[in-house]
Amino acid sequence: KMRFDLQEFLDSPSLEKLESCRKDDLLCIAAHFDVCVVRSDVKRD
Repeated sequence: KMRFDLQEFLDSPSLEKLESCRKDDLLCIAAHFDVCVVRSDVKRD
């Protein structure tokens, strides 16, 4: 699996890319949009 690229995701977001994200990737997206996420609420790896 390729390393997650936040800028690439922001430039061309898709449900497919979102569904393939790992926990840390989702936290990175959330942080970018200033969304507070409780780690236990995030999709499991």
